[in-house]
This record gives sequence, C-alpha cells and structure tokens, in this order.
Amino acid sequence: REDFSAGRGDLKRMVAAAERNEFDVLVVQDFDRLGAGTRAQLLLEDLLEIDIEVLFYREGKLQQRFGAGEEVLYAVRAQMAKNERRKSVERAYEASRTKAEMGQVAGGRVYGYDLRRVETGTAANGRKLGYTVYEINVEQAKIVASVFEQAAEGKGLRAICKDLNARGVPGPGTDRKGSDGKWRPSAIQPWFLREMYRGVVVWNKTQKLLRKGAKVRVQRDEADWVRTAKPELQIVSESLWTVVQARRGEEVERLRKLQD
Repeated sequence: REDFSAGRGDLKRMVAAAERNEFDVLVVQDFDRLGAGTRAQLLLEDLLEIDIEVLFYREGKLQQRFGAGEEVLYAVRAQMAKNERRKSVERAYEASRTKAEMGQVAGGRVYGYDLRRVETGTAANGRKLGYTVYEINVEQAKIVASVFEQAAEGKGLRAICKDLNARGVPGPGTDRKGSDGKWRPSAIQPWFLREMYRGVVVWNKTQKLLRKGAKVRVQRDEADWVRTAKPELQIVSESLWTVVQARRGEEVERLRKLQD
C-alpha cells in the first residue's frame, strides 16, 4: 500500500506506479479528485485499461470496468465538475474584489502592518461574522521608512540589508520555521513597488493560471487593478516615494545602457 495523497504533484508518480503494476486498487474520495474536466475521465479510462480497480469510497463504488453508458455518464460528470470549479473561482474572485473595494484585507500579511479582526455579529449557527483590516505596526513602519530614506540617499539593497543585519533588526518571516531572520535584497526590492506604503492599497495585480499542469502567477493588465486610497495606512510620504521611484528609474536606465 502506498499513499499518493500528499498533493496533485503525486499524480504522475501514481500513474507510473500503476503502469509498473505496483498496486491493484486505487482508493480515492470521488471521481472529481482524479482531475479537472475530461482529464479525470481519461485517467480513469487509462487505469481501467491496465486492470487497476478504482474505489470511490465516498460513493462506496468499486469501478472495475465501464458498464453500458458509463463513459457518457463520467463525461457529463467531468464537465459538470469543471463548470462548478469555474463558478467557485468566480465567486471567490468577486468576494475578494468586494473586500478590496471596501478597504478590507483581500490578500495576506504585509511587512509594516498588523491584521485586526473586526467583529460585526454572530450567525445563526454561532459563527462569528466580521472582516479583517490592516493597521500600521509602529516598529515595523520605522524600518520601512528607514529603508526608503536610505534608498533615496542612493544606497543599494545590499548596503541597506547589511545595515539592518548589523543593527540586529529581525527580518521578515523571522517567526517562520527554517528562517534565519536575516535581511536579503529579495525581501526589500518589492517594497519599492508596494503602493500600500504611500497609502494606496492595490489588489488584483496578478493572477494564477494553470500552464502545462503547473500553477504560475502572471501579471494582470493595469486596467484590471483595484486601487483603494487608505491614507491611514501611509508610512512613506509622497515626496519620499517620488524620490525613490526616480532613483529606481535612473538605476534601470543605467543597467539598460550597460546591457546595450
């Protein structure tokens, strides 16, 4: 017996093991867990063709071969599951968009801010209702402002990180398992594009797409971005933000000339 439940990335490993006749029965929650759309049906057909039985334990059904009309039935189920996934993604997207437009947290944690839960009531089932907002973390905000000030003076990312590490300032993600708490240029570089520091929350800049079986994050058109002014979240003054952007522009141009 082998467990292939660690993640969708184990699918190829499972198929390879089946082709080597390393197991006789595949136990899966239900048909939809085999894949999205027609891929689930095709995978089931491939498994049955090499005499692998599939037990759908939620339905209590052992599939050994296709009966009359079952191929059509599975094709319909696959399409229905695909449509439901699309609708689920659309519902989640609209919910996040509404949160962003109302100034609520629609993403994850951001250095310089804390997350605060605002309770609005209790549902009939006892579940607490509410939403989450960002609040400035005073100590972290000082670090953000310091980084922008040094960047405005012309200091590079490595020099800024060296200064923070020398001062013993805990790096982002210090509380995460495996983190050494050190500052690195890759942690700071995105800050100079984060308009939240100037009091503008931007949502929907990227999206996840499935390409060649893997999820990748791609940039959306700027017209699709949702910008919400939140002056209470401003850490960096507009003048300082402008100076840093000008510095970055000069650096990009310098690198472009070197490449030419």
